[in-house]
Amino acid sequence: MAKASQSLEKLRKQIDQVDDAIHDLLMQRTALAQKVRGLKGDGATDYFRPGREALILRRLIQRHHGAFHKPALVRIWREIMGAVLRLEGPFSVAVYSPENMRGYWDLARDQYGTYTPIAGYASPGQVIRAVREETATVGVLPLPQEDDAEPWWPYLVSDDVNTPVITARLPIAGAAAGQGDGLDALAIARVAQERTGDDRSIWVVETPERISRASVLERLGAAGLDAAFLGAWRGDQETGRWWHLVEIADYVAADDPRIARLVEQAGGAVNRVLPLGGYAVPFSPAELNGPGGN
Repeated sequence: MAKASQSLEKLRKQIDQVDDAIHDLLMQRTALAQKVRGLKGDGATDYFRPGREALILRRLIQRHHGAFHKPALVRIWREIMGAVLRLEGPFSVAVYSPENMRGYWDLARDQYGTYTPIAGYASPGQVIRAVREETATVGVLPLPQEDDAEPWWPYLVSDDVNTPVITARLPIAGAAAGQGDGLDALAIARVAQERTGDDRSIWVVETPERISRASVLERLGAAGLDAAFLGAWRGDQETGRWWHLVEIADYVAADDPRIARLVEQAGGAVNRVLPLGGYAVPFSPAELNGPGGN
């Protein structure tokens, strides 16, 4: 028994040493982030980069091995990122959180950090307004559904440079047990989408009249765009124009030649195609299983 106690004590001291090393590296990481901010200057506003964050997490998941669960690894780094973001500049979250519905709040907290300021709002419109007016940096809203009676995404169809765009899909690594209520959400912010190598882009296809989802997807496919249909909305009551929300399985920049091809091939059946942002694809169950998985 005495020998076993000595072995345990030795292992506990090694764990303490590892904890100290982790803590030292965390402080070092924070200092490096502050140096980055110093190089950019106090007025910099590009410290929040969802694409860069996704690339960091993917790299860590790819190199991970051992018994430590990958979803827990992601959660730890999300907490670190949220804490560091608050050191680099103002950072807060507005979340759609009607009475008796905590799921979206849970998703927002898991993504942006336990100690990040989060404010709940009763309507999606209030969330969008908070981000547009910079009362909040990020907004968390329900994933659009085709049968939404009053969808929020038409409020993003705007030429106003202050209008936020879609930047992330939540949860990125599955919701924690008993949290999230099985919901999916999209995050919006006033930042540009960045290419990460595995992306989805959200666009609106405007047509002079309503057309079927099959027709929308067929036209996109003919232009070389693999897309899924998310919903439709009559964007202009006077002219009868319709907006069709689609998710394209790729990073699609505003000057992508496939967009011009889509409008050209439509021959007047498509007025214009408008970007609403996009996101790095969340981790799949397969990526989170295996070594270090659940």
